Amino acid sequence: MRLPIDIAAHVSPALPAIIDGLINDSDIDEPVTLGVVRESVAGGPLGDVLVEIDDLIERFGADAVAEHLMRYE
Repeated sequence: MRLPIDIAAHVSPALPAIIDGLINDSDIDEPVTLGVVRESVAGGPLGDVLVEIDDLIERFGADAVAEHLMRYE
């Protein structure tokens, strides 16, 4: 699912770093969605990022492809 707006411009710097780590993790076989990102940070020390992810999931759904949050220049 392609998101209709450029949400990459509106996320914290920490979130793309987390997503990039998950995308490049060879142990993850499934597509990296917002739901997968949330599972990876749940219970960890990244409370602010977890709130941000929950807000994005509420807005775009847990199945939204997390790579769409990346800004490539």
